[in-house]
Amino acid sequence: MLIMAKSKVEIEAAADKARKEKVDRGNRNRAKLAEEEMARLANTPLSKEEKAFIAKIAPMMNKGRSVDQPTAAQIGRYGRLLKRKDVK
Repeated sequence: MLIMAKSKVEIEAAADKARKEKVDRGNRNRAKLAEEEMARLANTPLSKEEKAFIAKIAPMMNKGRSVDQPTAAQIGRYGRLLKRKDVK
């Protein structure tokens, strides 16, 4: 029997593949938890703070200059809250 040692490149490729699989597994778990949270909140009316946030961000969405527009985090939150806007 001939046993061949792995080269440094092969070892690094295997480690990189394992790292990517671990990150992908974590991302799938976080996406699943976020989806479950959105499903749980789907029939919950907006709070006063959430309504105020929508009222503040809505006019900023159509601004022409990027400095006047909301941040990416604000846009994401705005999009999630809009789904619940008409829940009574």
